[in-house]
Amino acid sequence: MIGMMLCMAGIVMSATAGQSASEAPPVAAKPVPAWQLVHHDEKDTPGGKEYLATLEIPDLSLSLALMNCSESPSHEWAVDKDTLGAEWLEPDRILWIHWCTTRMGNGNYRAEAHVILSLAVSPAKELLREAFIEWGKGGINDYEQTNATYRLERSSPVRIVICRTVTHDVSETDENAGVPLSVIPGWGVRLRHYRIVQESRSEIEPEDRLGKHVHCWQRAWLDLDATPLFKGDIPEYKTREYTLQEVAEFLVLYLCPRYGKSPGMGSCLPEEQEKMQKELLSRNRTLSPDKKMRGRIEIPLFSFRPVIAPLCPECDYYPFN
Repeated sequence: MIGMMLCMAGIVMSATAGQSASEAPPVAAKPVPAWQLVHHDEKDTPGGKEYLATLEIPDLSLSLALMNCSESPSHEWAVDKDTLGAEWLEPDRILWIHWCTTRMGNGNYRAEAHVILSLAVSPAKELLREAFIEWGKGGINDYEQTNATYRLERSSPVRIVICRTVTHDVSETDENAGVPLSVIPGWGVRLRHYRIVQESRSEIEPEDRLGKHVHCWQRAWLDLDATPLFKGDIPEYKTREYTLQEVAEFLVLYLCPRYGKSPGMGSCLPEEQEKMQKELLSRNRTLSPDKKMRGRIEIPLFSFRPVIAPLCPECDYYPFN
């Protein structure tokens, strides 16, 4: 969440020292009225205290259920109050609320949650509610980090476009653990460090009570030169180059759900490998079959299934159950 409250809310930073005196000063984004975090339906159970964390903004007549929480001397699953934020994507109409959960699993995992509301109708309507694993650590030096940011464009008086950018970093530095290309421990060749960036756009009619997404678009990139989360643990990351075949195999296995769910699927089929290589060469004109690959590579997408999917209700650390 670092920097998210500023970079995606449309807040314009103050003028730099070199700004001309004739230039108009930047205009700050409209602040959201004061809010408070309230516990509703609080009850004591044999396992500790349980309650519904609710965000209340009296000046907007808004009461929004965030997540069910539980607390005990040895366990806490709740809203991290220091990360809770609210900001306008469109003043007085579209509100973005975001927070992180407290850490779970010996302090190694936490989720990042997002809710976007339309206040153009009464009562307020949720346009989006989703979450990602914001931080995870497994094994000795096995890290992943995901951050999502949002902005808004208005395509017509009745339609808006929610633009989302999700960045997912993985650093695998434990020789005996980590995620190989097949997303099954112990199978296949793996990328020790990578970043995937996904951009998507959803067009919505916020005053339509059904709130249907009328159009969707996405692009994604694999960045082989991104700085590892802990670059001191991966001294070879600056010089490692990958073949077209390695990257194609990684992307087939990363994008296809069956490889993450069926044990033993440690390599992709020849026809899948061939199709992915052709698509990579078609979308990335600077690549060639005999050239090692570095840098940012556009990922071929064969469906609208998100490359970086939000957590589903069955996932561990899903905050909305």
